[in-house]
Amino acid sequence: MNPRHEKSAIHTFSLFLVFVGISNLSFAQDNTLEANENEIIEPDTITIAFHPYEPFYDNKGHGFAAEIYIAAFASQNIKVEMQPLPIKRGIRKLLANDVDAFSPGTLFIRQPENLDKLQWVNSALINIVWFHKRGNDPNSKLDLSGSLLISPATNRGLDYLEPYMKKGLTRISVEDPRRSLEMIARGRADYAVFSQLTGWHSILNHNISNPEQLSFTLMREPFPVNLAFLKSVDRSQRLYRNFITGMSEITKNGQYIAILERYWGKGNIPKSVLFDELKSQGSDFFDLSLFIKAHQSRLNNQSNQEANSIIKNTSKRELLD
Repeated sequence: MNPRHEKSAIHTFSLFLVFVGISNLSFAQDNTLEANENEIIEPDTITIAFHPYEPFYDNKGHGFAAEIYIAAFASQNIKVEMQPLPIKRGIRKLLANDVDAFSPGTLFIRQPENLDKLQWVNSALINIVWFHKRGNDPNSKLDLSGSLLISPATNRGLDYLEPYMKKGLTRISVEDPRRSLEMIARGRADYAVFSQLTGWHSILNHNISNPEQLSFTLMREPFPVNLAFLKSVDRSQRLYRNFITGMSEITKNGQYIAILERYWGKGNIPKSVLFDELKSQGSDFFDLSLFIKAHQSRLNNQSNQEANSIIKNTSKRELLD
């Protein structure tokens, strides 16, 4: 072969290889892009420590507050793991960055130096009521000497008690709502402090003795349950922002109201436990029959006859506002 032709052939073949190489490289890039677009990205996971308090969350992390967290974070492609812990241990783990968040947030955190380390997002409002036997409204009594009030261990949110303590009221701490209600039903205590939702949930689900004799009095302005995050940890701050966005989304798309109605009853959410932008979807009254209807499938230890007894002996529409 003529050397000039041979050189030309080699040059042509080299260009061919370069072209093929470039083509193959381009194909590989296209395939990579396509694979990345079709790749299933596993969601992040947030671990939330909580203190079991039904129906906000039971020992397994099921309940209406847990449902709010799950829905809000799901909108951000984040899974939720609920970790039941005693209150003090849950707070310690949050401050040590051993969990991502703590619920009910700042409710049980009293030290200012610890509060300064945290940011939080309000997730729900709760009505604080005193359950008692019918005709024993604490606001109708001038003297409460000898009367016993049961409340959770927290001192936060109990500032309104001072006038009643001055009337002679004695307070003790009991964490179990069922035990507190039994003490009232059996005459061993006069009043028990609960969220309104917790009180009625406990009466319906825990076979409380003679539930028809119990009533409640709304005692103070609603206050928030929140989810607390560390300020100093980048991951915590990202999850904090994710939760703000998620709460906004489920509030706008109706999921938030739907979750609350599963526990309060359709059209039966008191306005007082709704954030301002949602109050138009709330009720001025609490209808016990709608509450029982919402919980009928959960009444594992109570017959329909007992449930009907509660309805007959309790005003169906209790004024809240």
